[in-house]
Amino acid sequence: MIKLSGISQWVLRAGLVIYALSAVTSISGISAGVVLALLGGLVFFALDLYGEKQTYGEIISLSAEKKRVLVLLAGFILVCIASPLFSYSPRSTVRRLFNLLGEISLFPLVFIILKDRDRAFTKKLLDVLLVMAVIQAVYGIIQYFTGLNVTSSPDVERFGRIKGTLGHWNAVGGVIAMLTPLAAVRIFNGKGRERIFFIVGTAAMLAAVFFTFTRGAWMGIAAAFMVMGIIKGKRFFILMFVFLALVFLLPLTRARIAQTIRNPDPLRILFWQSTLDMISKRPLTGWGLDSFQKLFYERYAKQDDGLAHFHCHNTYLGITQETGLPGLVLFLVMNILFFRRIIKKVKTGDGFEASLALALAGSFTAFLVHGLVDFSFRGETAYLFWFLAGILFR
Repeated sequence: MIKLSGISQWVLRAGLVIYALSAVTSISGISAGVVLALLGGLVFFALDLYGEKQTYGEIISLSAEKKRVLVLLAGFILVCIASPLFSYSPRSTVRRLFNLLGEISLFPLVFIILKDRDRAFTKKLLDVLLVMAVIQAVYGIIQYFTGLNVTSSPDVERFGRIKGTLGHWNAVGGVIAMLTPLAAVRIFNGKGRERIFFIVGTAAMLAAVFFTFTRGAWMGIAAAFMVMGIIKGKRFFILMFVFLALVFLLPLTRARIAQTIRNPDPLRILFWQSTLDMISKRPLTGWGLDSFQKLFYERYAKQDDGLAHFHCHNTYLGITQETGLPGLVLFLVMNILFFRRIIKKVKTGDGFEASLALALAGSFTAFLVHGLVDFSFRGETAYLFWFLAGILFR
């Protein structure tokens, strides 16, 4: 029993390391890491429940704050599980449900099983995440200037929007934007070579986000630094102003913003209008997970573009369209609790916990603000969201 328990913990940790290595580089690696971690976690919990029941006892004795989050998460999962009953596209909904549960599984794996006593391992996971983010950023910069394309991804060209090793520029921009606050905090807390690495690394990450030309990621980073400055540390306001100055002064990014103001994307506006109409017709139940594509192109599309768009480019409208107002309310309340815990940790935590909480405030802000103009609640950014939530509550 002891040997099996030890092996299951090793498998869990190996899965989380694989996830950290892949979080900003490969969706296939992410899936493999999560599956391995989930397998190890389930076996570990089953053995613990059969034997000493230590982890089970700790779950039962969780603080009221943590129990509230788990109750809200359980409610959100139940709403999602029920969504095939109301779905406009049942097969798509069932497929998306399995993927969604995989994304969410990172939260309990980190939150319940790792716990705070595994601080050294937590630090290692975060270090791996940030190093891989810097590597991806450097590769993205090289890709922009040379057209290098080691994954043979379509639509990659010199001086075009970078994809790195992921499948889409929005994915690269989204995950790097979420990790930039974690790197920025290390600039002020690190020493010697570590500080130098994160100064250079943060600069590379910001440059890579510029070259994705993902406006939602730009908004997210600016908002992240602002929120971090409001919570604690006026120096983050300086980072915000420097970042915004670069966005508005550099010719390429300034042109992207000017184009957006002069010629708003009519298709994206149609997405939002159509989604609001969908919500008005089913405000409580929604239309089911991953139902937008079929519903939009059958009822709302004004021209056939090959069914290219599968979401409405807004996280909040998308969640409501899929799961109804109950799903949106549960999601928003969970995030309110996330920020309540962040503020508490910033005020009362030790140096490591307070700095980590401040960085996570920036990460969640980047995710939530990006979600105003894109559906970031799936894929690489969703996995990272739940992983960081688990880190916050562990």
